[in-house]
Amino acid sequence: MCGRFACGLAPDVVRHLSTYMHSQTHELTVPPFIDLMSSTKSFRPSWNLAPTNTCLCLISAKHLDETDDSSTRVLCTMRWSLIPSYYKGNLNEFKVVLNNCRSETIDQKPTFKRPLRNGQRCVVLAEGYV
Repeated sequence: MCGRFACGLAPDVVRHLSTYMHSQTHELTVPPFIDLMSSTKSFRPSWNLAPTNTCLCLISAKHLDETDDSSTRVLCTMRWSLIPSYYKGNLNEFKVVLNNCRSETIDQKPTFKRPLRNGQRCVVLAEGYV
């Protein structure tokens, strides 16, 4: 995804729209909402979200707790960009914007290849593109 996108819905609305069929229990499940960015920059619904803004993402609960089931989903806030594994400084001071990759070369570029192979993926929830 490149450029800007829109998500004008409140987190609670998106949470209910993100209801999914749990693969093990076969029950409809509404994912819990966790504001991971509350200490820095909380999500605000907007029709003009740009790289580095806080956005809503759907992730596996296993990303937050290794003991959780990988089929359990969580709605959370995240900063829209990729911070490479080699960066060791303060995350709030990271200035480079890494949000663009091509599907044809994602498994060839080291910056994107490692997270992809390690299952470090999320679904960025958007209503449309600007």
